[in-house]
Amino acid sequence: MLLEIRREWGIELVLEGFRFSDIIRWNRGPLMEQTWNGFYVPALNTPLDLDGKNDVVFYKVKPTTQVPGITYVNVAETVNGVPNPQRLKNDTYDELTWFTNITRKWDDKFYLYPIPTANLQINPKLGQNPGW
Repeated sequence: MLLEIRREWGIELVLEGFRFSDIIRWNRGPLMEQTWNGFYVPALNTPLDLDGKNDVVFYKVKPTTQVPGITYVNVAETVNGVPNPQRLKNDTYDELTWFTNITRKWDDKFYLYPIPTANLQINPKLGQNPGW
């Protein structure tokens, strides 16, 4: 039951900006090292509805005409000769992988924020949080 609650909270909180606080609260920092993966993309060059209206189009060759209000996301293998961090696992459709070029390393010091320098100057007896 606890795993299901955590899974559901992760889904709800990620888009509300509270996911990091949730990970800290549950002492699950190593989750931050996992590869980011996105959602299933059923087709390229087709507007997808995420919230009741067409929101996004995934493409490998940018369409010559674009619809205002739709976000266009390039999922080609490379962009300007550089590997694209936004890719589909298969060539035409599949799960979107996101920012696989970013190394993620969790450090337990991230469970606590650093005490601001101004506060340490006012009261040097405070001491800094471990690792900061």
